[in-house]
Amino acid sequence: MINGALAVIGTAPGLSPEPGALTPSSPARRRDHRPNAQRSIPRTSASARSPATPAHAAARMPSDPPPTCRSSADLRPADYFMNPHGQGRGVRHRIPLSWVAPTINVILVAPDMGRYDAANVALGGNRNQGDPKGRSMLPECARIDFEAVIEASPNPYMLLDRELRCVWANTAYLRATGRELTSLFGHTIFDAFPPGSHDPDGASEALLRASLNRVLQTGRPDALALIRYAIPAAGDAVFEDRYWSATHTPILDGQGTVRFILQQTNDVTELQRLRMAAGTEAARGMPAGAAVIEAGLFQRAQAVQEANLTLDTERRYLRELFRQAPGFVAVLSGPGHIFELANDAYCRLIGRTDIIGRPVLEVLPEVREQGFIALLDSVREAGRPFVGQDMHLQLRRRPDAPLEDVYLDFVYQPIVGPDGAVSGIFVQGNDVTERWRSEKALRESEERARLQLLEVETLYRTAPIGLGLFDRELRFLRVNEALAAMNGPSVDEHLGRCAWEVVPALRAVAEPLFCRVLETGEPVLGIELRGTTPSQPGVERVWIEDFYPVKRPDGTLMAIGAIVREVTEQKRLEERERLLTAELRHRLKNLFMMVEALARQTARTTSALPEFLDRFLGRVRALAAAQDLLASGPINAAVSLQALIGTALAPFVGADGRVRMEVNDTAVAADVASNLALALHELATNATKYGALSVPGGRVSLSARVEKTEGGHELCIEWREAGGPPVRRPQGAGFGSQLLERVIVAQHRGRVARHWENSGLICCVCLPVQD
Repeated sequence: MINGALAVIGTAPGLSPEPGALTPSSPARRRDHRPNAQRSIPRTSASARSPATPAHAAARMPSDPPPTCRSSADLRPADYFMNPHGQGRGVRHRIPLSWVAPTINVILVAPDMGRYDAANVALGGNRNQGDPKGRSMLPECARIDFEAVIEASPNPYMLLDRELRCVWANTAYLRATGRELTSLFGHTIFDAFPPGSHDPDGASEALLRASLNRVLQTGRPDALALIRYAIPAAGDAVFEDRYWSATHTPILDGQGTVRFILQQTNDVTELQRLRMAAGTEAARGMPAGAAVIEAGLFQRAQAVQEANLTLDTERRYLRELFRQAPGFVAVLSGPGHIFELANDAYCRLIGRTDIIGRPVLEVLPEVREQGFIALLDSVREAGRPFVGQDMHLQLRRRPDAPLEDVYLDFVYQPIVGPDGAVSGIFVQGNDVTERWRSEKALRESEERARLQLLEVETLYRTAPIGLGLFDRELRFLRVNEALAAMNGPSVDEHLGRCAWEVVPALRAVAEPLFCRVLETGEPVLGIELRGTTPSQPGVERVWIEDFYPVKRPDGTLMAIGAIVREVTEQKRLEERERLLTAELRHRLKNLFMMVEALARQTARTTSALPEFLDRFLGRVRALAAAQDLLASGPINAAVSLQALIGTALAPFVGADGRVRMEVNDTAVAADVASNLALALHELATNATKYGALSVPGGRVSLSARVEKTEGGHELCIEWREAGGPPVRRPQGAGFGSQLLERVIVAQHRGRVARHWENSGLICCVCLPVQD
């Protein structure tokens, strides 16, 4: 021991440090490269310190204990470093000494050589290359018994597991606390040393427990400069007030998890009493002595401890705020952008938590091609922040997962040191993916609504039917081009005006329908309205109209809509169709009656069936030809007289020119045409059988002209036969005579004159003609 520090170097045979353990020779330890003359041996209070082993460094141990190691609850005191009384050398070590030894500051000091750290000696080297004695010391150092060194240390040491149960204590600890190892082993420190009545508010227990918990939570050493904690003085019934200074050092496994806590405790009761006594002397005005100086040191130590506790509380509070911040936050250090801090939101964003101490490129390799590494480099080089809004980023949150699209608002803020150099980058932002998706969906919805509105507006404007919207006072709110064209005024001239100002003639028929919709709130559909509008004054027009209510979300009526379809032309066509149907029915009836009359008259004048068929079919064909001629034109339209005569006489006119026609063409009414064609057919038939066309030299001439009379105009047709056998007036009236008398004279108010000359028959037919 030198100035209270434990000075040891080397490794006991068979107890070399475990692989992966953080020993004083680990590269993670900061070495003191100052010359030997400038290196002073530090004084120790809670634990001995050396440049090779900083006070904040935690010892590490292998991730797996030796095969024979059991849980602390199953072990016996002999399974640990030594027995309760420091005896039993050579006892099998179930917990390797290399797990604990690195927590003891190891410094070798010899009168004839400089200071050597354990790393230098363990590696067989000598930092002070000018001193060759270092190499000669190595065999001797290798023979040091570390178990004896630790056991012989006057500083009290106790080893606790994660449940704060005692698993080992050295003789100095047992002597300081007046306990046996068997009474401590397997018990928690608070069961072994219960607070009792001397700590009624539990302040001492809370202080000790908080220090141990900080070690478990942070994996870093924690020191208590001064703590009042009573221990049993005689048996377990009497407690003696004692004051302690304690250092709690974590022992980590290969994964960096706290496996054990090494407590190094110093009993400072006497010094505390001296401080208290010095305070009493100062209060009495007595001169201060060494006790006052020591007391002042303890006061300062206690003040430093309280300040450290306050700072630690604030630090933990700030870290908790940092961790729970709703936005993602991270701190990157160095040119490699190493993660120093990252809160929960950041870890949730990237889908992993094992990022501290690792570079961004290793944690998020996918962001390199997306330009974010270059962006970080530019912020570090320029020393200016970068602010991104709605930045698109693709992240792979699991190794086997595809890239996911996220959108971020963030800032890269350079961290500038006192020297003006950028030491890191502060990253803060928010994941706005859901907001971006919502805004995108809103934009798409608005675009769809705009297109739908445009579609409705286009349909409203270009619809072939009339559309109008009226307020409760029946003023035009909207009107399309079709309805404006029906009414007459332009679209703009409709707006704001009452319906009856625009179409006053329709008020009587339309106003009751509007009122019914206003009163009932129900539509009125398919109503036929007739009237006139300014667009076609004096012309009666017909519309089919629908009136429907337009309601607010609460169901109240705010407007009335109207759909107007003009059916004037449709109604006209329907009327024409009705008339045509009636005319067709009338014509068919007449035709059947005529066929019946033809059959009856033919039967009276013939005695044999072949003769009957010949005459009857001829007459039916003539009637059919006339009907074909009528059907070739519009219904009820007049036909050409020339065409009518040519059709009726076509079977009798040959190439020899025996039938000559001289006709001034004129129109013949449809109802006269069929009867006239039938009469001409009878004249030609009789001429063929009995008259001029029955002999080779006979001939027929037919002339037609319109002559003016006192009552108007007449169509006069003359049939003249010549060159045939002599003719005489028949004894009775045949079919042809009856047809002329009954149809031409009686039905059409015409005149018929027949003359039987020696040269042949002369027949004149006159019919009135409409001017």
